[in-house]
Order: sequence, then C-alpha cells, then structure tokens
Amino acid sequence: MVRLLLLSVAALAVIVLFVLPGRQLLAQTHQLSTTRQRLDILNQEDSKLAGQAASLQSNATVEQLARQKYGLVMPGEKAEIVLPSPTTTAPGARSTAP
Repeated sequence: MVRLLLLSVAALAVIVLFVLPGRQLLAQTHQLSTTRQRLDILNQEDSKLAGQAASLQSNATVEQLARQKYGLVMPGEKAEIVLPSPTTTAPGARSTAP
C-alpha cells in the first residue's frame, strides 16, 4: 500500500515538474514564432512607409500628388476638365445625353 502511494506521488511529481512546464514551453515557442512573423511584417511595412515619407519630402512629388489626386493648380494656372466624348446611339434608340 505504501509502495502504491509513493508511486502515485512520484507520478504526480513527474507530471507537475515535467509535463506541465513542457506544455507551457511549447505554447510559448508557438507564440514566439507568431510574434516574430508579425514583427517581420511590421518591419517591412515600416520600411515601405519610411520610403513614402522620404519621397514626400520632395516638392515635385507633393506637387504631382496635389495635381493628380486633388486637382490643384499653381497660382496663375487654370484647371481644365476634359469630358468624355458622347456615345453614339443606334438608329431608333433614345439618346441619354442631354
């Protein structure tokens, strides 16, 4: 009976000392791997954004973006908008153009 009790205590000690920390180690290893992958992605994004920020230090780039995205013009210039040509319609069809 005493031998069975000692064997049970020893088995419990093995579980507490080796199995549980082993599971925690595996979970932490997985978490570390996931975190490293995320860090790599964030570092790549940071490099990309740093390049964009550097390009925005150029007056030419800022002017190009202002013209293309926002339709801005320099003082003294006039903005002109080119409309698409009206579409031709088949005979007998109603025109949707005003």
